[in-house]
Amino acid sequence: MMTTTGHFADIQPPQRSLLPNNDYSGSADSVNSVVLHGDCNGPDFDASQPAMITLISDGDESGRSALLAFHSRNRSEIDAKFTSYSPTKPYIAGNTDLLKFMNTPLRKTALFVLTQKDARVEAHKADGRKQLKKAILDYLVTAYPNRMFPKKPIVPILKFFEQITSVSIFLMLKKDLAASLKQRKRRYNVATAKRDSVDLTNTTATDINSVALRVGQAQDAASAISLLVATAYTRCNWILELEKGKHVRLGEVVLSTFPYMATMSTMIKPDYDMMLALRRQDHFDVIKALQSNVMAIFFVSNRHELLPTEFVLTGNDDTDGAIAFKCLFALFAKLSPPHYSMCSTDCVLMEKQEDNVEAFLEQKRGTEIPLLIYQSYVDSGCQYHIVADNIAIKVVGGFYEALEAVMRVHFLFNVPYPREGKVVFTLLEHLAGKDLHLISGIGGEIYHSINDFNEAMELPAPEPYPTTDENGYMVL
Repeated sequence: MMTTTGHFADIQPPQRSLLPNNDYSGSADSVNSVVLHGDCNGPDFDASQPAMITLISDGDESGRSALLAFHSRNRSEIDAKFTSYSPTKPYIAGNTDLLKFMNTPLRKTALFVLTQKDARVEAHKADGRKQLKKAILDYLVTAYPNRMFPKKPIVPILKFFEQITSVSIFLMLKKDLAASLKQRKRRYNVATAKRDSVDLTNTTATDINSVALRVGQAQDAASAISLLVATAYTRCNWILELEKGKHVRLGEVVLSTFPYMATMSTMIKPDYDMMLALRRQDHFDVIKALQSNVMAIFFVSNRHELLPTEFVLTGNDDTDGAIAFKCLFALFAKLSPPHYSMCSTDCVLMEKQEDNVEAFLEQKRGTEIPLLIYQSYVDSGCQYHIVADNIAIKVVGGFYEALEAVMRVHFLFNVPYPREGKVVFTLLEHLAGKDLHLISGIGGEIYHSINDFNEAMELPAPEPYPTTDENGYMVL
């Protein structure tokens, strides 16, 4: 029996029948305290209504129970304060409204104690920070159950809280939240890898040959993708074993063993996702990295006189992205010292009038073909292939999807970037937010120029300069 203080009497752990909807997720031994929501002596207490019961685990007992007890004593004030929050527009991610998500006694109390300055809340500040951070992490996991979070998902949430509360304290939580979010995503990826490995313990997939046979017998693309997803764990462990050998062309070995993977670029995504989990690395969105910086790249290119004076956007997002990609190569070539630049788009983006990538591979047989994008023109527009280790992978989509496929092939099969384009791909990784070493040199100059443009575009418009009359007085 646990002794409580304040408004709480000695109470026994509840029987299962007392829990709402008989929802019982733990054993009796795991329940070591119970909190009744509501002030039993307050004016809002209604004895005819059943008590709301919260089970508290050992780890969070003191902090949670203290905040819930504070809510019990100040429920009317906390609820009124929460109701007064009126955002300019709701914050919704993954069809989950943030303000509605926060509408629980514990989360409302955490917000309340962090935004008030009177003496009664000071003892609860640390618990409030802990519970608010947990609420934000739980919200992101609810909004993005597959853990594919957008780039920098935390700052907009913290700014939303600052906007509705008019208190500027929330951004201080950014660093801790980012580390915790990364840890949660890593645990999820590892758990997913372990879960998928259990599905592969049947006797039909005990070695890579039987796995290849299963995938090769797929009747159509949909069946092939399902089988590739189911066998990704086995295949990725095989790839990791192949990496230990010397001079092994992983792409050529894997894609020749699983030819279905070369028929569409989407076929390599299951292995890419699994390899991220096994290597404990985070996905970086190269499409967003280029797409969100197209205007900045054009601005920097124009400043260095790399674009014609009459240049305008084509209005086609994919075409503008391809032009911006070429501009990055031109920027490196322009800013490099004479006879020094090795940055050339021709060695990364191979443009051909005819759609005959097989003839291109045959022509290059016996030579080392670097990782590149092969672009050809067909009746329906551009068709892209990714050439890696002398094998071509057909791209589903346009230029952005081709660029994403290049990054996936580079990561999955350890295919090095072409020497003539490595600086551009490294810059794109930085723009995608990949945690790399400090970028410097010409790449750093371009990187900071792009960021300077983006920051300038986010600044509010300057106030108009006040006008004066003939006597020098300001005209309102």
